[in-house]
This record gives sequence, C-alpha cells and structure tokens, in this order.
Amino acid sequence: MQFSQTDRDILKSRKMAHFLRFSLAALHLLRDVSGKTPVSYRFPKKCSKCGKIYHSPDAFLSETDELVENSNDICYQIAGKTRIFRYRNCKKPCMSTLVVTSEERRDSSPGGLEKRRLFQNLESSLKNSFPGLSCKARHDGLLYLFRLIILEGFKPDEAHELLIQDLDSGSFQGFVNEPKVAVEQFKQKRTV
Repeated sequence: MQFSQTDRDILKSRKMAHFLRFSLAALHLLRDVSGKTPVSYRFPKKCSKCGKIYHSPDAFLSETDELVENSNDICYQIAGKTRIFRYRNCKKPCMSTLVVTSEERRDSSPGGLEKRRLFQNLESSLKNSFPGLSCKARHDGLLYLFRLIILEGFKPDEAHELLIQDLDSGSFQGFVNEPKVAVEQFKQKRTV
C-alpha cells in the first residue's frame, strides 16, 4: 500500500523538517558506542565458494540476491532462545547460498528499550502535531528515520532529506516489503 498524497506532503513538509530537527537531535546518542548493531558483529562474512567478502549487513543485502524458493527470514526458537536466519545467494556465477544469523530482531538491551520508549513518545508527538498523517505513514516514516539515524549514522536533517528523495522517487512506500519472518519451534533434545 502506497502513502496517500496527503501523507507524502506532510512527511516532506518544512514543518516536519523542523519537528524532526528538534525531536531527533539527540537520537544519535542512543547508538551503540561501537556503532555496531547485533547483526553487524557477524561481519565481515566471506563466501566459502568464491571468496567474495561482505563487509557489512548493508553490503550483504545489496550485493546478494534473494533465494528464489524462499525470501523469508526464518526465526527458529531453539531451547528458549531465538535465532533469526537470513538466507541469500551470492551473485552469479557463484550462486552459493549464504546465511547470517542473529540472536534477536529487536534490541532488548537497556539502550534498545530506551530507543523503543523514545520511538513511542515521538510517534505520539507526531500524532498530536500532524493529525492529518495516517497511522501507517507516521509509524513507517519514523521507523525509516530511526534506522537512518541510529543504524546508519545520518543526522536528522540528512535523514529527512533522504526520506524526501525516496518518497519522490517512489523507492520508499512504507515497509510492505520488509523481510517476513517464518517462526518454527524446536524443543531441545536432552541426552541422558
């Protein structure tokens, strides 16, 4: 589902830029000191078949292809722990299947909980400040900005400018194409 023209106009407005400049100014302080996300500790990743090295999660996603058979991330819950597996294919001619695992999709550390609290507060402020903005545009637009600022290190003004460019080009229409997660449960086998 695409954003309405009203949603797009509000997200791109000067009033929104002003709101974001002040509301998201300290957001970069919530970044992990190392600058890494839980998944980025799995990098660099090397293809054992062709030797291609993927230096970051972004490089892994942009320089590989989705599996033809299954484009879902798979979430396994094994012995009470959650593991998420993202399968991708190395580019032609290699086509080797690669996987990156992470413990959790959400950051449940104190910093992650603080980010979630701040997100909820900002979403509420957006609702009050921009009553014409749909719930989906409010949530997805803010999530897009959070990811750019916290994960990619953009400043709020830069992140908003990129949001405007992506809205204008049609490359961002919300998170309808987010990788889906299939959940499977496994019981731990106990050896006697």
